[in-house]
Amino acid sequence: MHSLREASTGRDIIRSGSCNPLLDRAPGLWQEREILSGAQRKYDKGFACEWISDRLVVVGTKCNHLLCLDVATGRMAEVPLPPARHIPPRADPHAVNAQSNGLSPVTGNCGIHAIAFSPNRRLMATGGNNPAHCQVFEVDVHEGRQPQACFRPVQTLMGHQDWIFGIAWVTDRHLVTGSRDRTAKLWHVDEQPSAAHYTPLQSQSQKDEVKVRDVKYQQSSCRVLTLTTNGFVQIWDPHLNYISQVQLPQNKEAVCMAVCDQLAAVGTQSYITLMDPRCRLAQADIPSSDPHHGVRSLSIQGHLLSCGSGRGQLAFWDLRAGRYLELHPSPGEDESRSHLQLGRGWLMEDSIYWEHFTNVRIHNACYAHAWDPSCTKLMTVGGPLPYGLRGSYLGLWD
Repeated sequence: MHSLREASTGRDIIRSGSCNPLLDRAPGLWQEREILSGAQRKYDKGFACEWISDRLVVVGTKCNHLLCLDVATGRMAEVPLPPARHIPPRADPHAVNAQSNGLSPVTGNCGIHAIAFSPNRRLMATGGNNPAHCQVFEVDVHEGRQPQACFRPVQTLMGHQDWIFGIAWVTDRHLVTGSRDRTAKLWHVDEQPSAAHYTPLQSQSQKDEVKVRDVKYQQSSCRVLTLTTNGFVQIWDPHLNYISQVQLPQNKEAVCMAVCDQLAAVGTQSYITLMDPRCRLAQADIPSSDPHHGVRSLSIQGHLLSCGSGRGQLAFWDLRAGRYLELHPSPGEDESRSHLQLGRGWLMEDSIYWEHFTNVRIHNACYAHAWDPSCTKLMTVGGPLPYGLRGSYLGLWD
C-alpha cells in the first residue's frame, strides 16, 4: 500500500521510469499557433480531440461534426458520420427504460464529447450522428507529404437513451461508454466488422438524477472508473461489476478525469483531486489555477498533469514537486508565467452577444487538449464558455 505522500506527489510514476526530463522545459518554450480558416466558422466549440499521427488530429464539435485536421497545413475535412437509424436495436435486458425512469427520449445534439482509440490504435470510438449512439470506425493513416486518414464505419453501438459523455477502451474489442441517461455500458466490437447495430454486454445504472460524466480505464489495475455528477468516482472491474466508490472532497461541476498507471485525477470547479484507485481514497486536492471558471480538461503525460480551464488557462502541475510549473516569459514580458493563455479564436457576434456581452472580453474555455506522440506538441480545442454564445477555438502549442 502506497502512502498518501507518495501517491499525491506522483513518486510512483518516477519509479516506474515514465519520467521525461524534457517535459519540464517544453511548455515554457511553446508558442501558440491558432488554426483559423473560413471553414472553421461553420463549427461551434471543440469538445474533444485526439492525435491520429504526428500531423493529423481528429476533433469533435458541439454542433456534432467530426473533423480531421492537418496541423501543418491547417487543412480540415469532415469525417462523415453514418446516418442515425430510427429502428430499435436488438432487445437489451440491461437497457434503461426511458419512460419508466422519467427520462425523455434524446432530442437535439449536444455534440461529440469523447473520442477514444483502441490500444492497438486501429479502431476509434466517438459520438454518433445520434448523440446517444457510439460510432466505431476503423482508421487507416496514409503517410506522405500530405498525410491522409481513412475512416471506415464499423459498428453503431445503440442502447443509451441520452447523450454520451465518456468513452474508454478496455481491450482492442471491448469498450465502456458513460451517458447522461445515468448508465455505463460495456460493449463488444465484433471481430468481423459490419454496419450492424450492437447492444451492450453489460449495463450499470445510477440512482435518482445522477448522471455519468466521464469514463476512464486504468490498465495497470484493470479498473474502469466512472465519474458521476454528484461527485463520486465509482470503481468497476473490466466486466462492469461494482467494486467500490470514492467521494470527492470537492464535487461542484465534476466534469473530467485523467488516468495513468497509478494515479487518477478528477477536475471540479475549483480543485483537481488526485487519487490512487487501489487505495480507494481521495488523497490530495490541488487548487485550480482558475478557481472561478472550473477545470474543463485534464491529461497526464509522464510526471506532468496538464489542466485546461474555463477561462482558457492551460497550467502544468509537476507531480514530483507538488507544484505548478513556472513557465518562461512570453515575448515582451519580463516575469515568468503560471499558465499558457488560449487565443481569441472565432466568435459569432449575434444578437445574444450584442445584448449581453458587448465590451466584455470572452475567453475560450479549454474543453479538451491532447499531447502528440512525441510529447513535444499540444493540441487545444474549445470555444466560448458563456451559455448561448457560438464560436470555436483550435490551437497548436509547439
